[in-house]
Amino acid sequence: MRDEAVQVSPPSRKRKYSDCFWNAISGIPPGRAEDVTMAPKRAKLTGDRPHTRSQPSQSLIVTLKVPGMITNVRNSRNSQSSRKVEQLASEGPSPDQPEPKNRSLPDLEDISVIQSLLKDNVDCMNRAFCQSESLRRDIQSLKEPCTTSDSNESSLQQRIKALENENEDLKTNLILMQNRCLKDMQNGGWAPKEDRLIRQEFAMLQEDISIWSKSHGIMSLSELKKSSKAAKTRFIHDLHAAGCCSEEKWDFLIEKSAALKDKIPILVLQAFVANDIFKKIFNPFFPFLFSSEGILNGDAATHLDRIYKEMMAVNSPEAHIWRSQVLRVLSASLKKSMDISFTKPSIAGLKNAPSFLFPSTSDVKTRTAELHKIYIKAAKLAQSLWTQREYQMMLTLKDRPVFQSSKTAMVAHRLHHLDDGDQRLDGRQVLLCIQPGILGIGNSNAEDYNKAKVWAKAIMLVDETEEETEVDEIDDQA
Repeated sequence: MRDEAVQVSPPSRKRKYSDCFWNAISGIPPGRAEDVTMAPKRAKLTGDRPHTRSQPSQSLIVTLKVPGMITNVRNSRNSQSSRKVEQLASEGPSPDQPEPKNRSLPDLEDISVIQSLLKDNVDCMNRAFCQSESLRRDIQSLKEPCTTSDSNESSLQQRIKALENENEDLKTNLILMQNRCLKDMQNGGWAPKEDRLIRQEFAMLQEDISIWSKSHGIMSLSELKKSSKAAKTRFIHDLHAAGCCSEEKWDFLIEKSAALKDKIPILVLQAFVANDIFKKIFNPFFPFLFSSEGILNGDAATHLDRIYKEMMAVNSPEAHIWRSQVLRVLSASLKKSMDISFTKPSIAGLKNAPSFLFPSTSDVKTRTAELHKIYIKAAKLAQSLWTQREYQMMLTLKDRPVFQSSKTAMVAHRLHHLDDGDQRLDGRQVLLCIQPGILGIGNSNAEDYNKAKVWAKAIMLVDETEEETEVDEIDDQA
């Protein structure tokens, strides 16, 4: 079979790996590339004849003995050189020209290098693609917080604007209140008390009563075993009649409060004192009704009380304004006689308390003096509240026979350990009103007498043993 001539363009020698790749596909073995490409030059210098009959311009003729396969690779600048190459390939080698040596196929080492380069390039492209995808995801993830941040910033700006407006309104109201207070003080030396301060004073009063009961009352139920059952039942019956206990017998109260039975002696003593103070001082209007104790002359007090009630029936706002003005004028006289006036009620209230609620070692003089201070403190608070244009309303067990956590004017005793929103005692019967609640009706402008605000919450001991009780909803605001 004839040897076929394959025309191959000379390779570029700019880079090492490009030469290697060219030599590999041209069939030039390693180390022979320089011999082949430099053959025409050596022939010109030494006079040797080249391997081919005529050398085409810018071309190299390589003969490969590949049986059954003819491959022509042309890379010529003109068609004339291409035709010469084809002619020489068809005529075969000249008789006087030695047959060129066969070129071997590329070595496996060179192919391995090329494959390694190609693999590196592919890996590099894959890494670049992965990096580009990662960057794209990062950019997208950065865009989302920016969008959210813009939205949050807009919301914050609106919130800041609203707070600024609210702050301006508060400043305006504060200036108005200061001017009004200064005007009131110049006219009569009086200014209305804030609801926040009123609630704090009621909380302090409740704490004083609780501390006094714990300091001077018996601490456990076992200490009551020596007391007669009749005396205890009579005491509970009196509490029931006063509207601060739902049970009429001592045993029933202990049975329904089994989980807290060791605390019952302290709780009933606290309930007795608190209900006595609130009913005698905060409700009804004590400066007129208790005038026989020395605050006002008896006849004058009776007339003032009657006038006040008649005005309430005709025009309640004007009646409250009149009552407020009268007590402001009489405030100096009331303060002077306050301590003397409530000495007797406090002692009388203490004498009505059963002796079995106090330990035998209790100092009667000390506990009486401390209780007297509590009565005086409550009287001063009540007097300051009655000089305001709001009027007070007291809430007892009769007003709240069933516990409802949604009612803002009542709260379970701390021994029940109720959290905010805990409704597990809703619908249960109230056993004992530890402290009555106080509502302030109206405002300092003698308006809104159909609205109530809580000054003191009613503290209730609730029956945890019974099921929920169905009751009619009480129509009020607290």
